[in-house]
Amino acid sequence: MGYVFVVFVTRNFGSGLIGMHALSITLLSIVTVVGKLGMNTAVMRFVAEYSAQRKWARVGDVYNRSLKILLPLNVALVLVFFFNANGIAHYIFNKEYLAPFFKIIAFAIAPKVILLLHSGCIRGIKKIKEYAFLENAAIPSIATVILIVYLLFDRNNRYVSVLSYTASVYIVSIFSVYLWKRTMKLNRIALRSKIDKDEKVAIKELFSVAFPMLFTHSLTTIMGWIDIIMLGIFRTESEVGIYHVVLKISLFTTIVLLAINSIAAPKFAELYGLKNMSGFEQIARRATKLLFWATVPIVIVIFAFPTKILGFFGVEFKIGLHALLILTFGQFINAISGPVGNILQMTGHQKTFRNIIVIATVLNVVLNIILIPRYGINGAAIASLTSKIFWNITSVIYVKYFFGFITLPLSGIRKVKNNGAS
Repeated sequence: MGYVFVVFVTRNFGSGLIGMHALSITLLSIVTVVGKLGMNTAVMRFVAEYSAQRKWARVGDVYNRSLKILLPLNVALVLVFFFNANGIAHYIFNKEYLAPFFKIIAFAIAPKVILLLHSGCIRGIKKIKEYAFLENAAIPSIATVILIVYLLFDRNNRYVSVLSYTASVYIVSIFSVYLWKRTMKLNRIALRSKIDKDEKVAIKELFSVAFPMLFTHSLTTIMGWIDIIMLGIFRTESEVGIYHVVLKISLFTTIVLLAINSIAAPKFAELYGLKNMSGFEQIARRATKLLFWATVPIVIVIFAFPTKILGFFGVEFKIGLHALLILTFGQFINAISGPVGNILQMTGHQKTFRNIIVIATVLNVVLNIILIPRYGINGAAIASLTSKIFWNITSVIYVKYFFGFITLPLSGIRKVKNNGAS
């Protein structure tokens, strides 16, 4: 549905508008990383652990504490971003006409964070279908419907894409609250039971897990979107739009990765909490092999028909041919490395993963500054590929170091360490 949304925007408004839309959504993604404070992933870890132990009162306590922290923070972020939209458009991008787009998308910050918190909770109790819908499908699906309806009446409103997206975020956020409340009603007796003060998850403990993940997620988000930001600074919005489409096509290779991670991440937290390291390794190996065999056909199709795929979005997008091939190869490396990021973050090694992402992000930014002014979207693609290779290979090495097995597919290397939990 995300691709359908982009097709409707590009066919009706061209690469320029999708570029402005992409910059708006990119800024939203970056601000929401700050707004969620890493809580959605931290809460998912605690919820997975406590629900496996049937400690539902603790699940409710973790959720309530997180919500009380995030709500006031994100209301403040909405106001700060809205009233500074003009300055961001002028001083960062030197494009004052972007300010209305940024002001509209500012109102999506708080509901997006609330949505991510609830989807993390739902993921923690392994309601994978509901999580997958909320996290990946719901917003673009509803935004596409709103966009189509709007286009039937008015094709001249250049803000229609961000308006549709913002409205969709509100709708899905409300639905996520409903899903979580309905799910927890099944355990209402356990939730009403009192827990001792020393059994409650301390705010300090919650932040000790959330903050490293906040830092890591901030950098992974920057890694994913820095190309768009840098292109917006150095190049035209038309080039940003073409790169945005090329990036989305390359990301099609990670659909299976998203699906596997949805299931594997809470499972890693659960098995690690239960000290079941043999089951832990088995899940990691199976996930990686499935990723490899499911990704290879998608990569082959993209490499075989890149021009035809790009032409579907419009003739002007065909100039993104080389960038598409470079980015697709980078996403392939990402997929075949396995769920290494989740393995490290769900097992207490989030600081190690954070350090890897720090170096990869710096590498990405430096390469973008050097390559984009000279090579445009191809330079951005090369920077992305280089940082992804570093990020994934280094993570694979650390998983081998901590747990004694390699996540790369088809590897015959068996576990050599028996004390992986330590």
